[in-house]
Amino acid sequence: CKSLLKIQPLNSIDSLGQNAFFGCSNLETIDLSQSPLTIIESGTFAGCTRLTHVTLPESITAIADGAFSDCPNLTDINLPSSIKHIGSYAFFNCKSLLKIQPLNSIDSLGQNAFFGCSQLETVDLSKSSLTCIEAGTFSGCAHLKSILLPHTISFIRDSAFSHCGELVETSLPITLRYIGICAFFNCKKLTNIFLPNSIPI
Repeated sequence: CKSLLKIQPLNSIDSLGQNAFFGCSNLETIDLSQSPLTIIESGTFAGCTRLTHVTLPESITAIADGAFSDCPNLTDINLPSSIKHIGSYAFFNCKSLLKIQPLNSIDSLGQNAFFGCSQLETVDLSKSSLTCIEAGTFSGCAHLKSILLPHTISFIRDSAFSHCGELVETSLPITLRYIGICAFFNCKKLTNIFLPNSIPI
């Protein structure tokens, strides 16, 4: 539905199927704030290239794979404190996304979840229970300056923070046991990184 310009607030909707609005390239805003939805399914709003603003309900606990992938004009989305899972490629190539709220309840972030979010400047995971930063999760976040990791992280997978050219400093928790290939590749401004003794060198 490439000509669909807007939809009314979906206040009573309790289920949205996979790829429900995939490729609705003229859709600009989505208001789900009053709905009882608990999950945004895979690909639901993928390819909505003019989408700029999304309001999610506080009931959301999961954003599935590719839910908002290739929404290059998305600047603003509220991520409720209830969210526990963000899937692979969920916000892939959301080049205009400026900020995300602290993800205090998150316990799972999929591969390439925020790949290519080049305007994102800060990420706060410090109060989450994450144990792993998956491959490519924040790769290509060219303006990322600050990343706060929780004290539960054990693994940083391949290319997790590659091509984060503005990242200057990060502190790695003492729980960390593994840093993958090219995890911080091409982080040209990274001048300070504090490695815990738990990392084998």
